[in-house]
Amino acid sequence: MPFAALLMLLFLGEKSIWLDEALSISIARLDFASMWQMMSTMQIDQSLYHILLHFWASLGTSEFIIRSLSAVFALGTVPLVYLLGARSFGVSIGITGALLLAVNGSFIHYAQEARGYSLAILLITAEPCKPMVPCWPVKSAGK
Repeated sequence: MPFAALLMLLFLGEKSIWLDEALSISIARLDFASMWQMMSTMQIDQSLYHILLHFWASLGTSEFIIRSLSAVFALGTVPLVYLLGARSFGVSIGITGALLLAVNGSFIHYAQEARGYSLAILLITAEPCKPMVPCWPVKSAGK
């Protein structure tokens, strides 16, 4: 996890905000009535992300802070991939899957964008975990 966090947080605030990120930030800064109106007419696919970003922005408005919400969601996905792999195929597969996800360039790219992509990945990954609660014990590598 520390390695994944380093990759996702490295250079997080160095790039300027781009157009789609600016749209997310603009929607998140609205009051709830205006946000609801905006989300009901456009950008409905990212509504949950905009609501969460609305509250997250109270921590600050720098590129790093705004984008870190996506990094948090991405970091939450890595252990879920481990749990799914370990529970289904053994610990070594879980570790391999989590490591491959953590170093995947596309995954890191979307973890560093102020958009709802990493939240979507987290929620999709969490769905198969529901029947596994609790997700322990995992299969040992030899079984």
